Amino acid sequence: MLISCTFSPRVFFSAQLTTMFFLYFKQLKKLGNWVRGQRKSMNKVGREKFDPHRLAKLEAIGFDWNPLASGTYTAKKRLDLFPRVNSKWMEWYNKLKGFKETHGHIIVGPTTKNYPGLYNWIHGQRKEYVKYQKQEPNANMYEEWIKLLNDLGFDWAPMSKGGNFSDMLKKRPSSFFEGKWDSHYKDLCKFHEENGHCYVFRNGDNTTLAGWVHCQRKQKKLLDDGKHSQLNQQRIELLNKIGFDWRPSESGGIERLRSPERNLEWDQLFEKLKEYKEQTGQCSPKKKVPKIGNWVSSQRRLWARNQKGETTTLTEERVAKLQSIGFEFTSANDESASAEDDFSVYSDADC
Repeated sequence: MLISCTFSPRVFFSAQLTTMFFLYFKQLKKLGNWVRGQRKSMNKVGREKFDPHRLAKLEAIGFDWNPLASGTYTAKKRLDLFPRVNSKWMEWYNKLKGFKETHGHIIVGPTTKNYPGLYNWIHGQRKEYVKYQKQEPNANMYEEWIKLLNDLGFDWAPMSKGGNFSDMLKKRPSSFFEGKWDSHYKDLCKFHEENGHCYVFRNGDNTTLAGWVHCQRKQKKLLDDGKHSQLNQQRIELLNKIGFDWRPSESGGIERLRSPERNLEWDQLFEKLKEYKEQTGQCSPKKKVPKIGNWVSSQRRLWARNQKGETTTLTEERVAKLQSIGFEFTSANDESASAEDDFSVYSDADC
């Protein structure tokens, strides 16, 4: 039987290269083990006891005794990883680039349609950038990436430590927020028509509207202080048109609105205190006594504030009425005279 043996140069050289690579890898492995051995010896015996001839030869070629501490190991590892992580990173980068080409900006929110995952990726870049700046070894960020993102106008810190928005967020398209403002303004106009004022309290169905009203006053203060504000002159004029009170604490508008109701409530609690005195012979009920226990403590705190020159809802007329039944404003028996200890449902704003 004759066996045909056809010589194939391609197969021959492929086998040769495989053998050479295997031998080379084997030599590298031996070299790596030897290098690790030198470092182990140094750690074991110390620099003073390490062979001085070997020490001099190794340091002459720049031998690194602690690559983790020096950062050379991390730098090499990052360099080796770059080709592998860069391809995936570029996929996300091209999505962000396409978003900007479509929308003219790179403000991506968690609910932005047609771009799932992009918001989280952007947030991740900012976190890795912070690590990179701190030179943390596990930072997944490279100079090449930073340059590409900077070229897009990427904002690395959209919120500063002081809580102020960056210029990027200030200039963002706000059609959604414009619509929200208009919607709340219409609700306030309706409230004004029904109630004759714009003092919205946080109760019932008006909690959201009350929060929005409070926000408008805060934005007006920012504007008055020369700071960035979402409130413009057009919105101010619209609110002024329906009698919006920008500083209710100074104008006293809310107090005037609440006065009849509060006076009635105060008189009712005063009558209950009179009944309590008739039953017990004293005017210092403990906090656990329903309603008047906390209310009495509140009156004493208001009186103390009056003595400091502050203006409170405890008028001279009310002081006289309480004193007429023997009420003591400095009673040592009041277990809740301290403002820090009081969790009363009644406060200066309530009575």
